[in-house]
Amino acid sequence: MAQNHVDSPTATASLHPLPSRQQRLGSAPGGDAHIVVATQNLPRMSAAIHAFIRAGYQVTTYSSPTRLLPRLHRSSSNPVVLLVIDGGRTPAIARAAAIAARSTYPDLPILLLASADAARRTEAWLPAGVSLLRLPLSEPELLAAVADLATCHDS
Repeated sequence: MAQNHVDSPTATASLHPLPSRQQRLGSAPGGDAHIVVATQNLPRMSAAIHAFIRAGYQVTTYSSPTRLLPRLHRSSSNPVVLLVIDGGRTPAIARAAAIAARSTYPDLPILLLASADAARRTEAWLPAGVSLLRLPLSEPELLAAVADLATCHDS
């Protein structure tokens, strides 16, 4: 099970108070960008979610990737620039949610996180616009992918 996690070299950072929203947004790449994370394993993804917040993104988390789709467009006054779907626990449901999200929101970048085994089975079946990252991955790798995808959506 240890292979399905997002490593956080700064795990203790979550114990320190986060900077104010204005401090984060003033110098962060995320600005008012909004990321939606769908995960059924919040403890595993919590370090990544904190990293997104520290990078200046507004983050909304859902426990079900399929239930969030109808709510996605009205989840915030800030535009959703990226949907992150964690497929570590339920790869088939995560893949189906990524495909449904792509058909419902054709311009929204989608990042699917999957174990190496699930990624091999899933890669050929993903539509264009859905990026796949294999777990485990480090916090810097995840943040770089998020920044890339969120920036592509903004331009």
